Amino acid sequence: MTRGRFRAIAVVIALGFIAVGVYRNHHSNGGDTGPPVAVLVAKQPIAKGTPGNVVSGDGLYAVTAIRKSQVRNGALVDPSALAGKVALKRIPRGAQLTSVDFGPSPAG
Repeated sequence: MTRGRFRAIAVVIALGFIAVGVYRNHHSNGGDTGPPVAVLVAKQPIAKGTPGNVVSGDGLYAVTAIRKSQVRNGALVDPSALAGKVALKRIPRGAQLTSVDFGPSPAG
């Protein structure tokens, strides 16, 4: 199994555990309605032009479970969505990574 494939499987498993934990906590505490959503959030600023594989490979994001009402349109939930793309603008620390933040790499 390749390192990238192993990492993708590990992320999917982690997303599941995070979602279940937040769901249980949410329902036991009577919080916001609706299940939480696990999205990718920038752990540090991401410079314009940064390749998606660098964002994934260098761990520049964290998988974060948040209320559905706080999820931005186009929020990325799968790191594989970054493959072959680059950051189209500077992404600040703490921002949800979205499909409009990344576009095709100039090299193809």
